[in-house]
Order: sequence, then structure tokens, then C-alpha cells
Amino acid sequence: MQENEEFIEEVKKKSKIVGGLSGEAKQLVDKFSRIAKEKEQPFTDFESEGLLYVTVYDDNNLVYCVPIFSFKNNKKVNLKENIYISEDAKRMEDILRNSKKKQQMNF
Repeated sequence: MQENEEFIEEVKKKSKIVGGLSGEAKQLVDKFSRIAKEKEQPFTDFESEGLLYVTVYDDNNLVYCVPIFSFKNNKKVNLKENIYISEDAKRMEDILRNSKKKQQMNF
């Protein structure tokens, strides 16, 4: 029982982490959140392996999970460099894409 409660608390901490972020990270999250809202797409942010990821959509509204901030270096991630995408982020991207496909099939 206590393990379930601890797991639920951990998920709550990771699901919306904006409150405890630095000013620069909050600005980045807000920027990508606004872009998703303008495209009328859902937005999420999450942490994996010391990186803050956000959902980003291309011109065809295909979703990507992109790292935007490094907690280790406490700075913005340069997307022009060779970036590392964690396995968790890849799984999240697949989940979001598959759920979107299922939603489209139901309409």
C-alpha cells in the first residue's frame, strides 16, 4: 500500500515540474506551451536523466519529445549540437504518437 502511495507521489512530482524550475527553464516551457496551444495540440513537459523535455509538433502535427534544459549544467540545451534523447523520452514519444493515431481513427 505504501509503495503505491510513494509511486503516486513520484508521478505527481514528475508530471508538472514547472513550479520548481529556474526562470530560464520556465520561460522555455512557457514558450513551447504557447506554441502547442496555438497549434491546438496537447502539451506536456517531463524530466528524464537530468534533462527537461517538452512536446513539440512539426508542420504535419507529428509529435516529438525534445530536450530543452539540462538540470546538470543548469542551462538551455543547444539543439544544433548532437543531442541525447533518453529511452524514456523515446517511449513517451511513441505513446503520444500512438494515442494520437487511435484518436484519429475514432473520428
